Amino acid sequence: MNQFFFPAQETVDDHSRTVYVFKPFPAQLKAREIKQWVELQQQALSPFEQGDRYSYQSRFGLHLWFSQSVLDGVPECALQHAMPDGEHFVQGKNFRYRQQWQHGLMQSCVLLSASSGEANHFRSLNISSAKPWAMQRKLDMWLRSANSWLIFCGFLLFCGLLWSAAGYVTLSAQQARAEQQAEQLTDSLGSKLNQQAAVRAGQQHLSWLQNWRREYGVLPESVATIAAAINEQGEWTAKQIRWQNRTIEVEFSSAQVDIAALVSALERTGLLNDVNIRPQTGGNAWIVEATFP
Repeated sequence: MNQFFFPAQETVDDHSRTVYVFKPFPAQLKAREIKQWVELQQQALSPFEQGDRYSYQSRFGLHLWFSQSVLDGVPECALQHAMPDGEHFVQGKNFRYRQQWQHGLMQSCVLLSASSGEANHFRSLNISSAKPWAMQRKLDMWLRSANSWLIFCGFLLFCGLLWSAAGYVTLSAQQARAEQQAEQLTDSLGSKLNQQAAVRAGQQHLSWLQNWRREYGVLPESVATIAAAINEQGEWTAKQIRWQNRTIEVEFSSAQVDIAALVSALERTGLLNDVNIRPQTGGNAWIVEATFP
């Protein structure tokens, strides 16, 4: 494609067939009204009933190229580099121009005849499609589109939902794997766990047997311990038994009692503390008193 404004059949002297217009944005114009204003200017400023046009929107206003014939690509004045502020005479591929620049924007562009001025008075037009001053980039157009932002936000939302779904699936898979490993471990250690539970139960029962003397409900055992020691003295008859606060008193009668031997026998059991024997009034009556640790 030939990227120049003027068609091949354009003559140098035929100025009326090409027009450049710069129109600044009105100060009171709102952002949502710019599109309508641009469309209105493109129709109202055209000096030709038919033809073609090229437009560029800068931050200050609207730049328009009008042609009576169909344009073949982008105007070469739009593809050139921005020039310093002031007036410049430049030489294009086929035409000469007098241009007025301000703030990096072309304010006016007049097509001159080939015979106007000496050739050394004109600077060569620096044209580059890589850094044109008046060509709209597709990225800029995309960023200005509301639909583009909706698509971008929708894409971000989709990525977020996809990330959340992937995280949920990953966590679910990890949880299922952990439960499966726990079941396998329980099955492999089931017998060992049962054996451990049985050992703990046996240890608990043994602890109960070893600590029975420290409990309040050991009256039968305490009476049996004292009775076994008295039996070694011969015949005897129990009269009264008292039990309170881990202390037992056994009142009995016997025709013959060896006090020292009885006390020694009770202390050897290791089950009683503070063993005392005292006689009771009434003859052949004795009271054995002892405490359990």
